[in-house]
Amino acid sequence: MPEPVALLSSVDIPKESFFDFLRTTSITDTKLVLSPREYCDAQLIRGNENIWIVFESEEPYYYEEDEEYGQLLQKLGGHPRTDIIIDISSTEPESQHLAVEFACAFTEQWPCVVDNLRGDERHRIYSAQEIRELCNKGIGFWDQK
Repeated sequence: MPEPVALLSSVDIPKESFFDFLRTTSITDTKLVLSPREYCDAQLIRGNENIWIVFESEEPYYYEEDEEYGQLLQKLGGHPRTDIIIDISSTEPESQHLAVEFACAFTEQWPCVVDNLRGDERHRIYSAQEIRELCNKGIGFWDQK
């Protein structure tokens, strides 16, 4: 069963622009499959690593206006306008690193944050800078405490 993270941008990204990004982004040794299944828009594959990508801009992820939302607004620099769910293969731990690389490439195109959607003490919202740091260190979204 895949485990999701939310990639949120303060820009209202048109779906076609997002698909252009998918088609032109190069992440080392990956294969892109567009619309591989009914429930997702794209899949990135590298060896045994898999992530599934769902563009959900029509209904951005809902947050209650609390401390967590304040942290999200501070790190994002505005309200979320585009929501992309990245489902990460839970059977291949290295898939986390592929998800981080994808999010890192996204930071070069649009302002964004990643919410690791943990409902426990490991919950984090990563700024674009923190995403790039994870990518440089080869660390996944759930490897942090």
